[in-house]
Amino acid sequence: GYRVKKLKIDIKSTEELKQKAQIVKAKNLKREKLKKKKILKDSFQISTGEIPPIVLAEPKLPLEELMKCFLCKKDFNGSGLNSLLSHFSEEHYRLELEHNYITRPGMTWMVDKRCPQCLKIVETKQQLIYHIGVEHREVEKFLPEKYKLPNIIEKNLSF
Repeated sequence: GYRVKKLKIDIKSTEELKQKAQIVKAKNLKREKLKKKKILKDSFQISTGEIPPIVLAEPKLPLEELMKCFLCKKDFNGSGLNSLLSHFSEEHYRLELEHNYITRPGMTWMVDKRCPQCLKIVETKQQLIYHIGVEHREVEKFLPEKYKLPNIIEKNLSF
């Protein structure tokens, strides 16, 4: 058969190990807190009372440049903002719009043919992509910050 081994445990040494482990854990927590404080102090320059430097956003391009497609360089200065938004929606960001507003779980256009934002009935997928991208300007979400268009109230503004 089987033979049972006797195991002798020194309870005093296990208690000492537990205490040492708690001390090490406490020191590590304290070290982490000090690191966080130092990071905050450095980033906000609390010790000197200085205001942190302001990081300037990339300067916007002139309107004339914004009215050109930055991907294929097609110029929309003569045809207006809607044409540019339509171009982005249908040529470059169609799949993104389709995923976010048609095929993504929870989207109901396939069932009720309604725009998820304004509930207008939009019959075809192509019309919905145009409607969402141009009328609601949702295609701008996909544009790099540098190429985002200013909010212009007049829709067919040409430059």
